[in-house]
Amino acid sequence: MSEPYRVCIYGAGGVGGYLAARLAQNGVDVTVVARGEHLKTIQDSGLKLTSISGDFVASVKATEDPSEIGIVDLVIVASKSWQVEAIAPSIQPLLGRETIVVPTQNGIEAPERLGAVLGEEHVLGGYIRIQALVQGPGHILHDGLDVAEFGTGLLPGSGSFCKRQLERMAQAFQGAIGLCLKVQEDVWMKMWRKILAICAYSGVCTASRGNIGDVVECDASATLFQECLLETHRVALASGVKLSEDEVEVVWKEFKGLAAASPTNTPSLMRDMLAGRPSELDDQLGAVVRAAGRARVEVPRVAALYAALMVQEQRNRRAAAAVPVR
Repeated sequence: MSEPYRVCIYGAGGVGGYLAARLAQNGVDVTVVARGEHLKTIQDSGLKLTSISGDFVASVKATEDPSEIGIVDLVIVASKSWQVEAIAPSIQPLLGRETIVVPTQNGIEAPERLGAVLGEEHVLGGYIRIQALVQGPGHILHDGLDVAEFGTGLLPGSGSFCKRQLERMAQAFQGAIGLCLKVQEDVWMKMWRKILAICAYSGVCTASRGNIGDVVECDASATLFQECLLETHRVALASGVKLSEDEVEVVWKEFKGLAAASPTNTPSLMRDMLAGRPSELDDQLGAVVRAAGRARVEVPRVAALYAALMVQEQRNRRAAAAVPVR
């Protein structure tokens, strides 16, 4: 009999908690790394998922110490982007010779940071499309996108064993409710496609303190949103990313659809910043600004939003004694 497929999800926030609940529901051996009251509630009462697709409580193993878990087949890194560098060393005890590590962060820099510590041969590209958040200790609310799209794929430095492990990963995900695994031929392009959307969404909504309905309805902010899309698209193309020429128009139509269907929707970056928490500002807008510098592309609007929002970001990080911005 083959060994059971073991998964560690590092971070049990909205994304990590949703994935853990759905995989456990599908019979996968899942352990989450969490902390505080969230951890205690999961250990005592399970992980509750309130979902537009139906509610349930998943029996999920949980710990604060990754070294207690042992070697796993798959590590899904579902922390905030700004936490990746700090937690990477603690992932090391989870790695066997053929363990794969898949990040889910909003950004393009997590694979490089993980690879620098864990070895790039273990690291794949990754992204997720889902609307989920922590409603309370041990409780995840899934309130948008019936089926989460979890994408992954090989990167240039991924080891030869990763292809085999992707096949095992696909088997573990097969049949999971509310979860679709997509193994991409060009996952790097898909990650850039996501940051194209998230950079404009996070930047304009957070700077204006408006939800997506407000932003789309206001001509000035709608124009700024589209100009940010165009700037990020130019950076992607100059960086050798194979985004289609009409991607900006496609993404803008998607956000207009979101504004019509869920006008009060806001990005997680905005929610974090307004709550006084460290956010992913540096890993979203900052990553685009850094990539633009390498590609020698001007991004005046994205850069201005990044600089303006950095004042609040630094204030929040000082208050939280969090890691400094690069």
